[in-house]
Amino acid sequence: MPTQSNPHPSRPIGLGRSARGLLIATLAFSVSLGLLAAPASAGIGDLDLQGTTGRELSPATPIAGGPGGDPAPRGSQDLVLTATPVKVPLGGKTELEVELAAFDGTNLEVELYRRTHGGSEQFLRTITVGAQGRGTATVKDLKYDTRFRAAWTGDATYGPAEDIANVRVKAKVTGKLLRFQRKQGRTRFYKQGKPVFYVAKVAPNHANDPAVIRLQARVNGRWRNLDVFKGRLNADSLIGVKLGGTSGAPTGVTFRFRCEFGGGHGNLPDNSPWANFRFFA
Repeated sequence: MPTQSNPHPSRPIGLGRSARGLLIATLAFSVSLGLLAAPASAGIGDLDLQGTTGRELSPATPIAGGPGGDPAPRGSQDLVLTATPVKVPLGGKTELEVELAAFDGTNLEVELYRRTHGGSEQFLRTITVGAQGRGTATVKDLKYDTRFRAAWTGDATYGPAEDIANVRVKAKVTGKLLRFQRKQGRTRFYKQGKPVFYVAKVAPNHANDPAVIRLQARVNGRWRNLDVFKGRLNADSLIGVKLGGTSGAPTGVTFRFRCEFGGGHGNLPDNSPWANFRFFA
C-alpha cells in the first residue's frame, strides 16, 4: 500500500507555550500483507524505516559524552566525608556525614562546600561534630552532578584535613502522545488516517543535547524496533515526532514510542516510560 508523503518533513505545531518553535520530525509507514514496511526517507530529519521489520528489540546505546571516569581522589583519612546515596533522582537528596578521626576538641567545626557540574565551588554550611567526631547535613533538590568537599582547619594538636564525595543525579525524561481520539487505560487510540504526535521533555534543561525517539510494534508476541529518530532537544529541552501515512495502519497491532536520553552535561541517562497507541477504523 503506498505511503502518504509529506512535503514538510519537519514543521512546528501548536503544543503550548513551552513547545513553540518545536520541530516535529515526520515519520511514515505503510502496511502490506500484515507486515510493517517503510518508504525511503522523505527528507532531512525523517525516520527511515526501511528494512527494519524483523529486527528484535535491542538495548539503547547511551550517547557518548556523559560524565564519567574515576571519582575524585580522597583527601587525608583524618577526615572522611561520606554521601548516602551517591546516585539520586532529579530533585532528590543525599545525606552527608563527616567524621574526624583525630582531634583534641578545641575545633569541632567542619566546613562543607559544593560544586555543581559546570559551576564554581561555593560554601554550603558548617557542621559541628559531636564528641565522637561525627556530624551530618542533608542536601535536597539536587539537579546536577555535584562534588561536595569537607574541610577542617585543624586544631592545636592536629593539622588540617579535607575529603571529597561525589553525587550523581539522574535526568528525568517524560513523554506523551497528543491529539488522540480516545483512550483506554494506558493506551491511546487514533483513527486510521490521522497522524500520531509524540512529544518528550528532558529535565533539567538540556537544550541542544542529543536524544532518541524509538518506535516499536508488537508483532508475533514480541516487540520489534521500527527504528529510531535521532535529533536534538530544542531550547525548552523538548523533542517530538509526527507519525503520518496511517490510512492503512493495522487495527490489531499495538505501537509504542519512547524517548531515550543518553546523559551528559551533569546528568545520568534516563528513558521515558513507553507510550502505547493503536488504530481504529
